[in-house]
Amino acid sequence: METPPPWQDEAVVVGSIYEESNPEGGTMISGLTDMVPGQMIMLQPVSSAPKVIGICCVILGGFGVLSGLYEIVVSVSSSTLFLVLSVLGIGVSGGTIAGGLMLSQYNKQGIFILLGMIAISFVFGAIELSQSEEMYETMLKEGEITQEEYDALQNVGGFVETIGIVLLAVCNGICGLIVTIPLMISNNGFEKPKSHSLAESFFENQ
Repeated sequence: METPPPWQDEAVVVGSIYEESNPEGGTMISGLTDMVPGQMIMLQPVSSAPKVIGICCVILGGFGVLSGLYEIVVSVSSSTLFLVLSVLGIGVSGGTIAGGLMLSQYNKQGIFILLGMIAISFVFGAIELSQSEEMYETMLKEGEITQEEYDALQNVGGFVETIGIVLLAVCNGICGLIVTIPLMISNNGFEKPKSHSLAESFFENQ
């Protein structure tokens, strides 16, 4: 059997191969062939969007915890409802940190955790806005606003609540869209979920 010269391109048969009778003798192979002399396959790098968005969520969650602690100190002497909302807000911030850590390690579940925290924070914000009248009374008692300012706020209280809820919905909607950006990217790296702990995964890749 004669060996082909090294410079000759090798033919790779793709698809089905059929043997047909050759009038001149021997066997003739019919099928699809693809010439691949030194073929190079270009692979796209994994997008860094999940990691960047996840780290941003961790930072925002940290600020949320600090803000919640400050609100607890302020709410101790004012309203029980705002105290409870502040404590729950810290829990939401903790969930945001956990979801951000998971997302930064290309774990798709982090996105759903973050979306859940965004929805919960919207509910808490709407409840807090609905209690604005009680907040105004507390501010009046503590001397933060005057009687004239209190009366003015009472006159436009419903309008302020409506505008506040609309703005809250818009802001939370934008946050939700940002969080879901990795799902819209083809090379998001979610095919291989991480199984090790969140804290170890986060600091190992820094």
